[in-house]
This record gives sequence, C-alpha cells and structure tokens, in this order.
Amino acid sequence: MKLIFKEWFKILISICIIIATVAVVQYFFFFLPEERDYNRREAKRYECKQDIQGLYSQYNASANGLEQTDENKQLLFSLALNLGLIDENGTPIEQDQLIEKCLRGEL
Repeated sequence: MKLIFKEWFKILISICIIIATVAVVQYFFFFLPEERDYNRREAKRYECKQDIQGLYSQYNASANGLEQTDENKQLLFSLALNLGLIDENGTPIEQDQLIEKCLRGEL
C-alpha cells in the first residue's frame, strides 16, 4: 500500500511541476510581451492626446486677439486646415480621428 502511495505521490508532484513550468513559460513568453506592447500603445496614445491639445492651444492662441474680419477668418481657416484640425470642407475632425491620424504618423 505504501508503495502505491509513493508512486501516486511522485506522479502528482511531476504533474504539478509540469503545470508550474507551463504557467511560467506562458507568463514570460506570452503575457509579458503583450503587456509591454499594450503599454507602448497606450503611452503613444497619451502622447498623441497631448500633441493634439497642443495643436488646439496653438490655434486658440492665434485666434485670441484677432478681430472678426473676413481676412482673419480665412487666416484662421487656413491655420486650422494646416494644423489638421479641420478638413477641406471646414468640418472639424473628431478627437478620436485625430488620435488615429497621430498614431499613424499623419498629423
């Protein structure tokens, strides 16, 4: 009876070692690289949000203090278009779209 118990105990310990080894390998080769990539993407997304806020600040700083003349409106339209804040039709681009453009390096 003791011999059977020892054999089962050895088998159980071997199975636990195999499961632990697989878990460690999965953690280091699958989870950590995914987590690193996710953190890089989120850091880049945060940088893009900051860059977009900078573009809005630049536009607002230029717009403050200007009189509402047709020439100034055209100047501000050109500035917003060059900064990428609006499209050619004058429609404002959503912030999510601006972030995606920034992530692609188009902004």
